[in-house]
Amino acid sequence: MVARSRVVTAALALTVASAAIGCGALIGIEDGVADPGPSAADATTIIDGATASETGAMDASTPDTSTTPDAAPGPIGKPGGDPTMLPCGGASCAIPGQSCCAYRTSSQPPAYSGVCAATCAPPGAGTDRLAVLKCSGPSNCPAATPRCCYHASISLVETSCETACGTNFNDATLCEPGGTNTCGGTRSCQRFSGSTMPPSWGYCN
Repeated sequence: MVARSRVVTAALALTVASAAIGCGALIGIEDGVADPGPSAADATTIIDGATASETGAMDASTPDTSTTPDAAPGPIGKPGGDPTMLPCGGASCAIPGQSCCAYRTSSQPPAYSGVCAATCAPPGAGTDRLAVLKCSGPSNCPAATPRCCYHASISLVETSCETACGTNFNDATLCEPGGTNTCGGTRSCQRFSGSTMPPSWGYCN
């Protein structure tokens, strides 16, 4: 009777162990090593010290690395242009079909290099951050979508013309420093620190 009990107990233990291994494949355990999950180092500065709570990586729409830019990269200067054209690295991107692909080439002092392309390639050698820009301020946006909105995640920054911009700490309304104040109310146009966007560009604060 005791021997049979031990056999049953052993069989149950084997069943539980098999179930645990099967579940492990679903929760990130591979080759016996548990996935530690996102760490504090995964966070990134969004706007002048604000830290993103998002821990997702670039999604399946990651730009195609085979895309050839229109010209060699060049420094990104002041914002400007119109609803059909966005200055970018010494060139002019035909928006909205093209984007200004802005890559950070230096963090101190912050510097960005840009190229025009239909699809931006991920950061490569000598760069550590990508911003996919379709507008730099309201001058690039048509009447139907008058706001140039900034959206940031852990691995990617994007700007696009929309009817209204989000109010989360990783969203912002873009403006043109030194130009007409388009922020409204008591808000003013403040330059980016350079952590995620060219420091010559601005956002409403």
